[in-house]
Amino acid sequence: MPTPLRRRLRLFRRYAITASALALVALALLVGAASQALPLAEEHPQQIAQWLSQRAGQPIAFERLQTEWTRRGPLLRLDGLRIGPHGEVRVGQAEVLLAMYAGLLPGHSLTEIRLRGLALTLQRSDDGVWSVRGMPSGGNSDPLDALRRLGEIQLAEARLHVAAPSIGLDTTLPRIDLRLRVSGSTVKVGSRSWIDLKRAPLTAVLEFDRDSGDGSAYAQADPADLSAWASLLQFGGMRVDGGGGRVQAWAQLRSRRIAAVSVDADLQRLRMT
Repeated sequence: MPTPLRRRLRLFRRYAITASALALVALALLVGAASQALPLAEEHPQQIAQWLSQRAGQPIAFERLQTEWTRRGPLLRLDGLRIGPHGEVRVGQAEVLLAMYAGLLPGHSLTEIRLRGLALTLQRSDDGVWSVRGMPSGGNSDPLDALRRLGEIQLAEARLHVAAPSIGLDTTLPRIDLRLRVSGSTVKVGSRSWIDLKRAPLTAVLEFDRDSGDGSAYAQADPADLSAWASLLQFGGMRVDGGGGRVQAWAQLRSRRIAAVSVDADLQRLRMT
């Protein structure tokens, strides 16, 4: 390699390293200044409400604001949160995280909204259509429309009641955590659910179209304690009473109905009645 070219490459590398270091220092100063100024936001709740309204594309109001600096960025705790021109969607308590680092990456939202302690119901009608109730909504509107513009929707420490009378299912999961991302009509969901807080959770992912009701789902339990989930493992007049091992399941959804299911399992001491 000619000497002048080698010298230019060394200079370019040196300048690149210097520029990166200066950028990191500037970012650290910005983060430090933001963390010190964050408590001032509590004194200007109207400005925070206006900023959230701009992001949501509709009026947002709340009764009380508390702030906290976290490792991921500023956290806004809102009490009495209402969404809509007349406050039609009453959310109550919510947390809004400003993801200062992840929000700069492509495909990631700057804000995330977290709702705690919701009581949800997964309901199956007699014609096989599944639906979820319990999300904050105004009238007959889709609850996801009110929340999706605030970024990723997180439900923490919620309870889920599964009600499917026509197939004999009626049980409650004491805890389920969900993360939802809405892009147009497409909804992507990741969840962890517990039938017993002392047992391993069930992990699941779901992607479906809100308009057509078509989609796919995947669930995994490893290790799986089937005795804990016995109240949900009923099909064709048979019931799984116990067993353990590994279970994976895939499902296809058509018009909000379960159209097909496939299972891959490695089980020991399986008991059925």
